[in-house]
Amino acid sequence: MGNNIKHKTTLFRSLIISASLATVALLAVLASILYVGTMTPMEQLAKDEALDNVKQNLNLQLRSKEDSVLSIAAALSRDQQVRKALLNDDRDAAVSSLNNLTEDFASITDYRMIRAQVINSDGIIIARSWDLDFFGEPAPHPMVATTMETHTASASFSLGNAGIGIIGFAPVIENNQLIGVISVTQGVGSVVRALKEDHLDWVLLLNKQSILERFSGRYPVTLAQLPSINEDYLLAHPDWFDRSLAERLSTELSDTATEEAMTTHLDSQLLFEFPTYDRSGSYIGKSLMLKDDTEIASRLDGVQSATYLLIATTLLIVTCVVALLLWLVRHRVLLPINHIISVINQTVATGRFSKRVHVSRQDELGLMAQNLNTLLANIERALNESNRVMGELAVGNFEQRIEGQYQGDLLTMKQGINAAALELKEARVKVLQASEAKGQFLANMSHEIRTPINGVIGMLSLLETTPLSTEQAEQVHLATRSAELLLGLVNDILDFSKIEAGKMSIESEPVHLKELTHTLEHLFQHTAKHKQIQLIQHYDKHLSDWIEGDSLRIRQVLNNLLSNAIKFTDQGKVTLDITLSEDGKRIGFSVQDTGIGISPEAQQRLFSSFSQADSSTSRKYGGTGLGLMISKELIELMHGRLWLDSEIGKGSTFSFEIPYKPCAPAESTKDTRQTFAQHSDRKVLLVEDNLVNQKLAMKLLEKFNIDATLAQNGEEALQQLESNVFDLILMDCQMPIMDGYEATKIIRQRDIMTPIAALTANASEEDKKMCLSCGMNDFLSKPYNIEKMAQLLQRWL
Repeated sequence: MGNNIKHKTTLFRSLIISASLATVALLAVLASILYVGTMTPMEQLAKDEALDNVKQNLNLQLRSKEDSVLSIAAALSRDQQVRKALLNDDRDAAVSSLNNLTEDFASITDYRMIRAQVINSDGIIIARSWDLDFFGEPAPHPMVATTMETHTASASFSLGNAGIGIIGFAPVIENNQLIGVISVTQGVGSVVRALKEDHLDWVLLLNKQSILERFSGRYPVTLAQLPSINEDYLLAHPDWFDRSLAERLSTELSDTATEEAMTTHLDSQLLFEFPTYDRSGSYIGKSLMLKDDTEIASRLDGVQSATYLLIATTLLIVTCVVALLLWLVRHRVLLPINHIISVINQTVATGRFSKRVHVSRQDELGLMAQNLNTLLANIERALNESNRVMGELAVGNFEQRIEGQYQGDLLTMKQGINAAALELKEARVKVLQASEAKGQFLANMSHEIRTPINGVIGMLSLLETTPLSTEQAEQVHLATRSAELLLGLVNDILDFSKIEAGKMSIESEPVHLKELTHTLEHLFQHTAKHKQIQLIQHYDKHLSDWIEGDSLRIRQVLNNLLSNAIKFTDQGKVTLDITLSEDGKRIGFSVQDTGIGISPEAQQRLFSSFSQADSSTSRKYGGTGLGLMISKELIELMHGRLWLDSEIGKGSTFSFEIPYKPCAPAESTKDTRQTFAQHSDRKVLLVEDNLVNQKLAMKLLEKFNIDATLAQNGEEALQQLESNVFDLILMDCQMPIMDGYEATKIIRQRDIMTPIAALTANASEEDKKMCLSCGMNDFLSKPYNIEKMAQLLQRWL
């Protein structure tokens, strides 16, 4: 074994040497590629950008002069003498007009030299401002024909009889007929000077061959006087362009085709060479622009520094990667036997089959390692698949099965787990069916329970509107609040499925805190006195009388806590403390009793559904065990928390806190005993099957002087509508023979647009949407009172 290790060490050394040499060569190639691939494109990009900037600067300068040339040409085209000269073919009149106008424009412009020509409709030049004896030759410029064809004035940098400059052409129109063309040429000396101020030297060379082609094989007088730079080019103007600079730069001219732009380094300057064309697309010559290369050199220096940094970083990364690879190779080659032994020992010691041997050779040792890995993998795969399937089953995915191919004991395990999964799936189906039945039961119970509660609350609201003594009024008030609290408790029990699904909602409205606690105190005072228990209330003086929250839910939680405290206290006292936190951001409620207390074990399950301290508690004190769970959910929905401190035999303290949001008092509602709005001239159809609710609704409507018509179900309502016209229909939803939904649909199909308001014990948001979707206009859930009925009538009558 020692010889083998020594042999492997020698092999590793040779690998290091080979890898090092290969790395050095690779790094050299990478450095070269990075440098060439970065610097060359960046240098070319910088030159191209500089060339584009030079061209744009030149074009902007040239185009700034076009407007003045166009205005001069347009003025000449409107001159009456020019028009008469063209109409009468009077050359003398044209010459006179040109002299006068060019002198006038020269006197009011910075550039004193303006050259103009008058061209007749046949394209013949009949007058020139700079050559008074000239007459009768065709105008050679291509823009003359374009102007005659389009009847449109234009100006551009170009070459004409008057030389190089901004040449403008304007058509002369008489009675919608073209009678001639005016051409005006203005020089570009100002452009050369403007570019010079921008540190740009411009030299324009005119191509001799292009001139001869444009002017039919001859040089015009103006161009013939230009100095020759070489056998191919003339200097465009000796006064505007530096002749000595042109002769020096001409030696640097490229031999490439005229349409190509070139950028060349000359000492510390850049020479930009690009072809020049006029607007007609005819080649004029070459523009040579000389600019300092300091900006480009500075930019390239920055790029070069960044490139060196990139190369150094790349070399460092490659070196680290190679070193890491060599380190991995050493550990995979030199220590395979020790590694196999280590894997076997760990598997035996831990009983886990996740370890693997790293196979790096194909001899007998490698084959043994492969077979060992296969064995470990098969065992691990079987265990992992079993754990996965059981995990999925645990979270409710009962479709999972073990699919792998196994033999022997593993096959038996597979069959057992799959059989258990099938049984769990069947059990789940039964649970879902039971849950659906529970939901349907709760929906039916919601309607059946709300119907009598509607009668209780409605009648109490009617009773409140009658003359009562102070004691009677207080008793009716407490009975009404108790009935409303009962309704809230019934709602929570019936909506237990919503709590489980996280669909319970919290309102936010002004809450009179003192009135709420005063009502609770009166509500439980009788029970406390009966058990000879003191009921004490402490109210923090720093608290506002009005806070923003959900009055029903806060009262429901306190009702549950106070009820439990009195229920489980046989002697002593029950104290309700309402306090403000030190930072003024939270309001705390605590209900402390001197009752039986709760053990630590029972406290762990106390806030679960249908849970109490123990079974004897339910037998002795009663209750469903649902209240604390609902209270906890409600407090958390209010962004608060509920907790418990208790000790066996010493009592319990249930506390909760919610955000403290003081607010303005709620708008005072009108006294229900005031005179109600009268609707004696209105006809209302009441569709209701329940006798108590019929009497309640009819009594409420009588308060508004409404003698309503009664229908027992939807079918009777349709019969009433056949012979009567109503201003409002109050429609119950669940009725025998024909329910309110079906009746509403038929009413709308008959094009009866009478407003329909649902009066239903189905009070969920889904029920409201169902009513509106079938054609109803409004929704009033049971139980309702006289205020809500008044608001409904006010909206529709």
